[in-house]
This record gives sequence, structure tokens and C-alpha cells, in this order.
Amino acid sequence: MFIHMLVAVLSIKCIPCEIDAIVQKNEPLIVTDYIERKEIQQARSKCEVKHSAFLNKTSFSGYFRVNKDFKSHMFFWFFPAEESYEKAPIVLWLQGGPGDTTLISLFYENGPFTIKNNHTLEANWYSWTKMVSIIYVDNPVGTGFSFTKGGYCKNQTQIGEELYEALQQFFTLFPELIKNNFFISGVSYGGKYAMAIGHTIHQKNPTATLKINLKGISCGNAVVDPEHEINYGEYFYQLGLIDFNTKEEMQKLELKASHMVHQKKYVEGLSYMCNAVLSSNSLFSNLSGFGNSLYNLLHWNFTVNYTDIRNFISKSEIRMAIHVGNQTFHQGYEVMENLWDEMMISVAPWMVELLNHYKILVYNGQIDLIVPYPITLNYLRHLNFSGAEEYKSAKRFQWRINEDIAGYVKQSGNLTEVLVRNAGHMAIHDQPAWLYDLFDKFFNNKPYY
Repeated sequence: MFIHMLVAVLSIKCIPCEIDAIVQKNEPLIVTDYIERKEIQQARSKCEVKHSAFLNKTSFSGYFRVNKDFKSHMFFWFFPAEESYEKAPIVLWLQGGPGDTTLISLFYENGPFTIKNNHTLEANWYSWTKMVSIIYVDNPVGTGFSFTKGGYCKNQTQIGEELYEALQQFFTLFPELIKNNFFISGVSYGGKYAMAIGHTIHQKNPTATLKINLKGISCGNAVVDPEHEINYGEYFYQLGLIDFNTKEEMQKLELKASHMVHQKKYVEGLSYMCNAVLSSNSLFSNLSGFGNSLYNLLHWNFTVNYTDIRNFISKSEIRMAIHVGNQTFHQGYEVMENLWDEMMISVAPWMVELLNHYKILVYNGQIDLIVPYPITLNYLRHLNFSGAEEYKSAKRFQWRINEDIAGYVKQSGNLTEVLVRNAGHMAIHDQPAWLYDLFDKFFNNKPYY
């Protein structure tokens, strides 16, 4: 669940400001300043990304100020849909961690290009921009290129508020898109972010001047309800990764974690889970050898190639092109530290609220060890939403693409639950064609089977 945060985030090295004199003089583009002066066209012109490295793909980037008191600014990178821009759905993409940059998904999963070993870009055949417009944001502030003067978020309510502020400015900048169908996609710990901004939109829309046309939310291999996402020991034992004795030791730690969470002693609960599985020095890591990566059962040493991202965005001309100036690329330590006390707190009540009004897609990679499929099923079966009983008895169908079985689907009311075969924690990275098909169905109300 949090090994992604504790190991992967810690492996990101802080990218210092470039020594290049041009970059030192270059300031980040604060789009909010133009919006407040009602200079919308000038803002759009300023934030357009113009550099041959980006393969002539249209995009816009810069910063939205989301908290004046703490000078908190959220970095965004917006890619309009390549076809039917005026009508295409819009997706807000939320990375996990907490503290992981959204550039991970942009460059390695569903963005319009991927990074090659020589630090250049090549087109992504399965780019989602072929069907939707995507807003990538480094969220919460202190993540990636986003920055703040001490205004780190300490709970999901704050995260929802700041994302909402960013979205209000986005739709002021692109008013022609306000009526387009809007979707939220969160992965890993970003599942909590997705529920936070979904809840905030739902609460504010009735009285908002700019009403966001929220249609659905997706959670990929996501943390939503930590209280019911604790039982790793039994699953790892069934996979043969640990023996019976180790399983019993893990389950003792998990039971203690569960008791702590029930008593609202969330930090203590997280500590027990770190001792069991969620750290590189855990009981599971030491005995299984999967110490630094639980992304994929079949690849015990898989890691995201942050080096290529670092090298690419460290180029002075790239920094200038995406309007980040001399801002440090943050490694996420402060974000993690400030959210530590709330990591075991559930957002399931918000998910229940949202299921009554919007469709929600929950998908898991079959061989993910960070947020395993059975753990996701456990929290879904504890959701007290209107379709809960129907979900428990719903028939499971094969999801096929041509002759391939891509996975399995179960539906009840607004909930769609999907297992993606042969995919790990980064399901889109592992099965890009299948996930493109899955989200085409989700965005466009197509049948899954």
C-alpha cells in the first residue's frame, strides 16, 4: 500500500536549480497573475509549450497559485485532445506517493510521448490524448515542480480545496471546456486525492459560478480505505512468497495495526504496517527479497527510471519551455512528512457519497504487490453504498480485446470493478493497449463485455 511512498519516493533525487545563467534568470510562469488581471489570452499564449523536443504536440504549462498566505503554487501541464478537442472528455491525472511527480505517468504511461535512453522523446502509440484532454498536476504542493513556503497539506480536505482552486483557474483559462465531461483519475495513493477532489467538487458545484461537469472517477491500484487494506500476509502466503510461520508473524502485526486504526491511533497503525510490509526493512522485505520494489510479482527489482526523467527535465531549454524557471524539482520528503498522521485514515465515506451520483471505475493489476487485488476487493465489500448487496452477488464477466482475455469485470450501480491480467502496480505501463481500451469504454459509456 505505502511501499510505493516509502521506497519509490525516497529514490527520487532532488534536482537542483541549473547553473546555466539563462535558467537562473528565468522565473516560473505564474498563470494566476494574468488570470487575476483578466488577461486570459495573454496567459494562454504565455503558457503554451514551444520546443521541438515535444514532437509538435500542443500543450500548456505553468503554475496556479492555490494558497496566497503560503505562496503555494501548483504546477500543471495540460495536453489538449488531438481530435474533437471542443467535445473530448477532460481528465485530471493524480499521481500517488504521496510525493510522486505526475511526470511519471506523463512519460511512462499515458502521455503523448515517452523518454528514450538518450534523453530524447518518442511518440507514445497509446497516448490518451488521442481520446481525451489530460491535465497533469504535481499534487499536493511540494511535489515535483509545485512549491510552497511552508503551506504543506496535512489532510485530504486541504488537498481537495487546493486542487479545486487550481481547477477553477484552469477553466477560467480554458472557458470553452467548462461543459465538457470531466473525469478524475487517481493511482496508488492518488486514490485518496481522487476522492478528495471529487468530494470537494460535489459539495461546491451547486453554488459555484464555474460548475465542473464531473462524470466519473477512476482509482487504479489505489489506496482508498486503509482500514480494510491491511491483510497482506495471507495473500503473500498464497503466492508462496512467505512460509506459514512468517504469515503468522505478519498477521500479528497486521492485527495490531487494525486495532490501532480502530482506536484512531493512525500513526501507530502505520508503524505496525511498516514493520510488517511497508518499508524496505520490513519483515516481508527481509525474508522475501522484495525489499525495494513491490510493483510487480514477476519483477522483484523493478523500479521507475527516475534518472531519465531527471536528466531530461534538468536541461535548461526544457525547463524554460515548460515554464518552471529555476524551481527545484522536489523529492517529496516534506509532502510525506506532513501527511504522515493521516495516511491510515479512510476516505471511503466520500467514495460512498460519490457512488450515489457518479460512476466510479476501480481497477487493479493482477500481479501488483503494493495494493494487491484481494485487498481492494476487501474494502469494496465493506462499502456501504446503495449497490453494495448487488455488488456482492454480481456476476463476473470476461473483458476481451479481440481474442485476448484482458481481464474480468464486475458491475453494480455506478461501480465498475476490473482485474487487469498480467499487470502490476503500474498497470498502464504494463498493459498500455488494454488500459487504453478500458478507459475508452469508461469515458465513452461503452460496454465492457
